[in-house]
Amino acid sequence: MSVPANIRLIFVATALLCGTAEASLFTIRSSGTIERGFDGLGIFGTAGENLAGSNFVFTYSWDTTNVTRFGSDYNYTFADGIAKIAFSASINGATYSSFIDAGHPNNDAGIYNYVTTRGPNRAGSDQVYTFIFGLDRSGYKVNSQQIVYSYYNAFVGPVPNFSAAFQYAPKPEDTAISFLNISEATGDEPNNSYFYTKPRLFEINSVSADVPEPGVLSMFLLGLFTLGRFVRRRKHAGPRAILPL
Repeated sequence: MSVPANIRLIFVATALLCGTAEASLFTIRSSGTIERGFDGLGIFGTAGENLAGSNFVFTYSWDTTNVTRFGSDYNYTFADGIAKIAFSASINGATYSSFIDAGHPNNDAGIYNYVTTRGPNRAGSDQVYTFIFGLDRSGYKVNSQQIVYSYYNAFVGPVPNFSAAFQYAPKPEDTAISFLNISEATGDEPNNSYFYTKPRLFEINSVSADVPEPGVLSMFLLGLFTLGRFVRRRKHAGPRAILPL
């Protein structure tokens, strides 16, 4: 019986991951309905299409050992200078997947659990964020963020690190953003495809049965590298700054 190529790839990637103890993959996924969006490049279908009202799934993953700076404390874990990022965006069944190889100083991520440990207050939040910049392998400039935080609702759990696995549906009082902009690397006014919305669901290292896993993650496992060591520490109780549109 013939085994489909994508299934063979998953088998190989799984075997490689099991044999690579140093690698630790962090995955964040958001999904829901797009509030604002435009497909100027046509990477999700027809160039010039309005993406508002479309369903989306947006995922990226990276190796937590492949960073330039790492820090942690009782209430937080963060990483800066993330490299080797795999990302995948699916809109109405059309998917764009690629990689960002080079680390960027503003590529960072963090998890905080101040509400979980201290209760609701304005001194700190439960929060997960990732900010990604850089050129992908197709030569496009990528600028994106996935962030959810709350001063009122506990959702991270007692151990805020990059191996934590949970799902969270943001409440009306929470701040939650999924944003992706893909644009041409040259030109004063490049064509671009983007979306911006408040997602219905965030999945941290945890994929629900009704949301398909992008093939890019299996491909990414084949290219994991272990680089650098972790230095310095910092403390940050408030939410990560949100990028302007």
